[in-house]
Amino acid sequence: MKIDRVGFAFNPTKKAALDLRERAEAWCRQRGVEHWAAPAGEYETLIDRLPGTGALIVLGGDGTFLRAARAVAAVEVPLLGVNLGKVGFLSKLEPSELETALGQIIEADFSLEDRMALQATIFPGGDDDPGEVFVALNEVAVVRGSLPRVCRVEVEIGPSHLATFIADGLLSPARRVPPATRSRPAARSWIPRAATWW
Repeated sequence: MKIDRVGFAFNPTKKAALDLRERAEAWCRQRGVEHWAAPAGEYETLIDRLPGTGALIVLGGDGTFLRAARAVAAVEVPLLGVNLGKVGFLSKLEPSELETALGQIIEADFSLEDRMALQATIFPGGDDDPGEVFVALNEVAVVRGSLPRVCRVEVEIGPSHLATFIADGLLSPARRVPPATRSRPAARSWIPRAATWW
């Protein structure tokens, strides 16, 4: 089944991302493909536009990818990164591969790969009522804030693990776990059938 609507999340502070967005939008216009674009950091805009979108293509570095992945965690849409940063650890493509990838996306010529995610709920000051819930693709960092002192962090992982740490902060990386204990993935990235990307 073909994909008839794509979105582009981009880094608005990078000229290369703006140029690549224009190139991608021109490709879509020439082929009559419905598309939209929004800065990756505009969470509410992404949430509003993602429903009905067949794929979200991120134009930027790893930070841009992580910002877009936050929205994808709420509205499950396949996510693909085009690297415009220094490392590009999370991205699958280079800018020169964009048009080929768009052709594969529209033809649904790709496979999906689930990515692990973390969900963190903060209970401020030990309250029983939870504060904000965060979803992360790489790691969750709980830090002391602006006060120059250590903090006490109680960590509960599922129903059986509880630990208390007294430190400047806590960093918890995402790791693969057996499928039976997986939470909902934060993002699904795609791998074209015609190429290997790992």
